[in-house]
Amino acid sequence: MKNPLLLAALILGLGLTACATTVPLEAGTRTPAASGKVKVSKDSQGNSRLNVDVKYLPMPKDLEPSLTTFVVWAVADQGARVRNLGALNINGDRSGSVSLVSPLANFRVIVTAETAGTVEAPSDYVVLSGVVGQI
Repeated sequence: MKNPLLLAALILGLGLTACATTVPLEAGTRTPAASGKVKVSKDSQGNSRLNVDVKYLPMPKDLEPSLTTFVVWAVADQGARVRNLGALNINGDRSGSVSLVSPLANFRVIVTAETAGTVEAPSDYVVLSGVVGQI
């Protein structure tokens, strides 16, 4: 290859992709058919970059009429640190995806049904969960 900068960029890009880990998400008791996964990688500042993909989720209102959306959470330190990472929208075929960032390295990811995407604490309507890193 004649351009050493291009070669270096390709090698770096392959290295970053190779460092990604896929974490399966387990269905909650209220949503046994739900499935999902989180592809986790590190960004240039050491944050966890999450690509969340889900399938077979019910509409939130089917779980409880007041529920309107799904939210992805990071839960660390045995629940002492809980962060709303963002809303997860699903489409008509009951699947969805979202890309999010967390400063945490080791945490539980949970997806809950909520009354709004901006709630500050997760509800009891856990539809999927998984562990990133070692907790």
